Amino acid sequence: MRSLKLLTILMFIVPFALTACPVPEPVDDDDSSGDDDDATDDDDTTDDDDATDDDDATDDDDATDDDDATDDDDSAPPPTCPADVQAVIDQINTWTDVRSCSNATFMVVAPDETAHLTVWWDMPAEPISGNTYTVAGLDFDPDIPVPGSVTLEIGTNVADADCDDALKGPVIVDTAYVLYDGGASLTVTEDGPAENYTGDVLLEAIGLEPQKAAGSCQVPTMGWTGLSFGWLPG
Repeated sequence: MRSLKLLTILMFIVPFALTACPVPEPVDDDDSSGDDDDATDDDDTTDDDDATDDDDATDDDDATDDDDATDDDDSAPPPTCPADVQAVIDQINTWTDVRSCSNATFMVVAPDETAHLTVWWDMPAEPISGNTYTVAGLDFDPDIPVPGSVTLEIGTNVADADCDDALKGPVIVDTAYVLYDGGASLTVTEDGPAENYTGDVLLEAIGLEPQKAAGSCQVPTMGWTGLSFGWLPG
């Protein structure tokens, strides 16, 4: 009788036990539809190589990033020379007020003294006839490089003190451009007494950049001959 009861109990328990223990399903693996190579992972349409990631139209090499028209390697041109400054540069070769003095400073001055282009060479104590000394910017290979400066100043009465100790009024500089490219050369053509000498000035491929603004300017090649140097103003 006891055996019959035990058998009856087992007949009820075993089915429930079997349903309580699920049968293992196949393990989701790398090539399944829910893993690494499926439609929602590494190579799918929302991940590394899709249309919204690394190589798509909104990332590193697209039209709005590093190599596009609005970023690091784009085609946006550098700032151009302001029209008013370019208008002054275009007239430099027509200015007839040319001054030279000391060892060695050269300037060419606008008729109303509202602008002047000045070159200064830090020359050796005894410049040698036939030598060409150059203040050079970028991408310019000078014969004999020397320290110095090339400056375009625009304003009011800017040339008042050029080779002259007597100031006639306040000097007001509104805009100043300095050398960044090209070269300004002084070739000594004749030695003179008391270290005085004559020389020829040549400006080649001069590029000027502003001290406080944007936009580079180019000065056409021009030159002046037979200038006197080596003496102090006044």
